[in-house]
Amino acid sequence: MSAIVIAGHSHRKALGVARGDRAEAPALLPLDPEDRRFVGLSGGPKQAVYWDRLCAHASGRRIALAWEGNRYNDAFLLQGSPAFDLVVAELAHLPLRDNAVVVPERAVRARFAETGAGLAAFVERLAAHGPARVVLVGAPPPKADAARLAELIGIGAYGAKLAAAHGLDPHDLALTPATVRLKLWQVEQNVQRAVADRFGIAFVPAPAACADADGCLHPDYWAHDVTHANASYGALMRDEIANHFT
Repeated sequence: MSAIVIAGHSHRKALGVARGDRAEAPALLPLDPEDRRFVGLSGGPKQAVYWDRLCAHASGRRIALAWEGNRYNDAFLLQGSPAFDLVVAELAHLPLRDNAVVVPERAVRARFAETGAGLAAFVERLAAHGPARVVLVGAPPPKADAARLAELIGIGAYGAKLAAAHGLDPHDLALTPATVRLKLWQVEQNVQRAVADRFGIAFVPAPAACADADGCLHPDYWAHDVTHANASYGALMRDEIANHFT
């Protein structure tokens, strides 16, 4: 049986997908480190040719699709005004912040509607190319350590870019509390799971073993940036993916 194809947005990197030569067309390459159960589609998902190539390779193949998963960070990593919180059914035990505006979960889901629509459109397109089976790969939960995140947020000018996008002072940035980001992450994952359910494909959530006691990403599984997981996380996630194909 041919290897499972891993492809998609940035969280594919933790799974070992090699970047490849961006001057060449996206190609199926061994993972780094190699895992013979899988191959990864190289190239950049910001280019239409990436998705064209994935569809071209799809016939008869098993595909693990990593779709976005960082919209909640892009939108809410930095604390805006007024401070807000929300109640999410799966995380109802988490407290609400004092003096925060409580917004309905449905309003947050609407903020991720574009993610869901884009995913649905691509899954439908991919299905037309006859893959043997597709699974949707969930994203790692948020990182909780505010002090460490403050050190990492300058990498690639990520914090400055977010501040500019949201009209915030780049010299006076505050992070949204981890409990709120965890709820936002859960909502985004729920949006993706709903699309998976709609198309009858499996949703593979982040491994429970990678979470800390509060449900955030354990520091052992942090990549050296604000939003992504590392290769140790990726190894556990590949096992979860493989189990869905057995």
